[in-house]
Amino acid sequence: MKQHLAGVKGDIGKCPKVPFDVRFNMNESLKEIGVKSKEKEDFWKHATPFGAAPMLDVVAAIGPGYKQPTYDAMRVNLLRDAKKEVQLIVDNYKRIWQEVGCTLMADGWTDTCHRSLINFLVYCPKGVCFIKSVDASDVVKDAFTLFKLFEEMALWVGPNNIIHVVTDNGANYKVAGRMLSEKYENITWSPYAAHCLNLILKDISELDHIVHLTKRASEGWREIIRPGATRFATTFIALRSLHEHKHDLQAMVTDRFF
Repeated sequence: MKQHLAGVKGDIGKCPKVPFDVRFNMNESLKEIGVKSKEKEDFWKHATPFGAAPMLDVVAAIGPGYKQPTYDAMRVNLLRDAKKEVQLIVDNYKRIWQEVGCTLMADGWTDTCHRSLINFLVYCPKGVCFIKSVDASDVVKDAFTLFKLFEEMALWVGPNNIIHVVTDNGANYKVAGRMLSEKYENITWSPYAAHCLNLILKDISELDHIVHLTKRASEGWREIIRPGATRFATTFIALRSLHEHKHDLQAMVTDRFF
């Protein structure tokens, strides 16, 4: 089609009615394709130190009895090695869990497809280890269901290794955390600080004088930049920024230079 519109002789006839700008764009596109094809050809020509045909001579020089690796063996080696490396790191963390204990963390969030997900992670002095991401979109997130989910993660980590569980601050998470603590006496529960601060800032942001201040600060713009509806701290960060640059902003309307 590009050759047809560009009016290039070869595999297809020229288009007699194509506008000049379209013909020019199609010619530029074909040139770009040609350059990429040449680069690809050059890459494969120098992909091995021996080239395409000397390579066969080297294989033949090995002698009879050589068995080439299978497609699957060549294809999955990197993935298999990476998995082994990660497994060694996790095994090292597990030893720390047994020695000094660890914290099981549950982070609930909603992705761009509006799926309700819960990420489970384990913290210890050595580092943080991701365990599992659970799609809870079709699950009724009552306290008992969450408790069974937390217990499943705790059993994988080892209940005796866990000294602390950190979750969301919702009422259902509170009850689930308490149920886990009652069943395993060595485990304590607490909400994570970021969510508590978010809730505190949410309450503050709804105070009349804060609402008034936010509206005043937003005059001239549609709204103070806010990445997400639940990120209440963003409003205060923007207000702080305006306060810190107060003199610069004033200078823009009082200084003769501006």
